[in-house]
Amino acid sequence: MDINIRWTHNDLEMVASNPRNQGIILSQKTGIGTTPMEMLLISLIGCSGMDVVSILQKKRVIINDFNVFIGQVERAEEYPKVYTKIHITYKINGEIPEVAAKRAVELSQEKYCSVTAMLRKTAVITHTIILNGMEI
Repeated sequence: MDINIRWTHNDLEMVASNPRNQGIILSQKTGIGTTPMEMLLISLIGCSGMDVVSILQKKRVIINDFNVFIGQVERAEEYPKVYTKIHITYKINGEIPEVAAKRAVELSQEKYCSVTAMLRKTAVITHTIILNGMEI
């Protein structure tokens, strides 16, 4: 895998690129780019979100809208300030049985999402599922 990061000569701003030459701005300054720790959270919900949608698509249910977000995190007080608690909320709308939504999230969290598996070594990861506007 050819992942690259290049300093832009602008304080602590860097541009990361993947093998397809797609870039992401990383920065420790707010308002300029994404911090590396934020990227970990984006990777977490991106990985899990793709799992959940893939699992639900295989069940041939109708997904009208899907959103995953992290609103609550805690980090260690001392360096390295790793994440110690992360709460994920899955918002799913569509013609989806409650059992299918729960199972898709469970499979992602416990079996398929490699980012979850890595972050779980330092953080307690919890989740909430909101299906068609109701928490299940």
